[in-house]
Amino acid sequence: MKKNPRMLIAVDFIKFYWWAFLLVLVGFAIAYAFVSPPAPREITIATGSEDGGYHRFGQQLKSALEKKGLKIKLRPSGGTIENLSLLASPTSGVSIAFGQGGAERFFDGNTEDLRGLGSLFYEPLWFFYRKDSNLKTFVDLKRLKVAIGKNGSGTQMLSKVLLRENNIPETSWVSIGFADAMKAIQSNEVQALFLVAPVNDTSDKHKPNPDVYRLLADPNLALYGAPRALAYVSRLPHLSTVTIGEGLLDLEKNYPPSTQTLISPLATLICRKDLNGDIATLVLQTCREVQSETGWLEKAGEFPSKAGVTFPLLPEAKQFLEKGPSFLFKILPFWLANMVNRLWIMLIPLLTLFVPLFKLALPTYRWKIRRKIASRYRLLMKIDGKIVDGTIQKSLDADISDLLRYEDELANMSVPVMFARDYYALRSHVGYVRHRLEEIKGSSNDVSSAAKTRASGPAEEIKVST
Repeated sequence: MKKNPRMLIAVDFIKFYWWAFLLVLVGFAIAYAFVSPPAPREITIATGSEDGGYHRFGQQLKSALEKKGLKIKLRPSGGTIENLSLLASPTSGVSIAFGQGGAERFFDGNTEDLRGLGSLFYEPLWFFYRKDSNLKTFVDLKRLKVAIGKNGSGTQMLSKVLLRENNIPETSWVSIGFADAMKAIQSNEVQALFLVAPVNDTSDKHKPNPDVYRLLADPNLALYGAPRALAYVSRLPHLSTVTIGEGLLDLEKNYPPSTQTLISPLATLICRKDLNGDIATLVLQTCREVQSETGWLEKAGEFPSKAGVTFPLLPEAKQFLEKGPSFLFKILPFWLANMVNRLWIMLIPLLTLFVPLFKLALPTYRWKIRRKIASRYRLLMKIDGKIVDGTIQKSLDADISDLLRYEDELANMSVPVMFARDYYALRSHVGYVRHRLEEIKGSSNDVSSAAKTRASGPAEEIKVST
């Protein structure tokens, strides 16, 4: 079977330039060592109490991320402070956690390895009290008991700040979670409670937060607004104010019964600084998709945002929040975009190596082909020399055989089209020399025959005369 000439040329090119390909591969391997590691296939996110808003939002985020191929393990916790402790520990296995903006001000651990990803939604501070407690101002809490949330929770963290700002003694504080606080306030063991929670159910933006709704529906309790909200926001810059309109949570039952201004931190996502940048982008992109519907306090497209994030932003998070996802992540599936994004850094060193090699390769290959063709002229020049010095008769038959073999080899020789002129010139020159040798051989045979004729003529005459 006759081989494909183009295939032969390609094989010949590879055989000649194997060292160049090897050099490119070595350069590829060296550059690969400086590429960031691939994105993990599984991460752990610390949320909060299993009946809280962080955990409900975490479940929604988990479902959306796992559809994209990233496995999520949710880790319930006591809240913001515990989440910061988990992130600060490199052995906890937690990569991302929910937390209140400004939480680092009240965390005693090391936060050097922590970074912000973005804020997600408003979570106002709700303060409810028993109507029969005769509470008129915050100062009245000095004679009452108030549930401030369980240890490590964002509720406790913020409520402690407000109580200290108003000089409420710690003897009035009761550190219990929301479920226990509900029982305690109904049994009059405490007369007030704090709760940090969003207005909406984080898993369904069309429904009110069940914990807040339960408090508003209790006829024995009343919601205390924040008439000094602007003062708190000025003293605590990580806070903002939100307005809860009359009847916002239930228009039929008119919950709340009047418009209230509350102070509100922002729920944020916090991560370790070594979080894979592409995972950060994927999480934020998914949060944006999950929050595509407006909340009762949040506008469409408002979150995720860098507003209210008090930790330094992870570089990839800053890029996403300011400019959106990169072009690759817009047009490609996450894992493919991640691979291309990782290998992109290798393009510059590889081009630096490949371009000079490419410029060198073609001239060198041309030289090789021309040398291959030129080497065939050695035999022709050798034979031509024999003709000139008159020694051709000694190897005439052998030289003709060599030229015939050359012609067969040339007929099977594959060369690029750009060298066709040299190739066919060589073939014509080989044919020319062979024809010349055949003419010399023919002339020699004629001379030999004539000599034999002349030698045999006199002998025959003598024989006849005899």
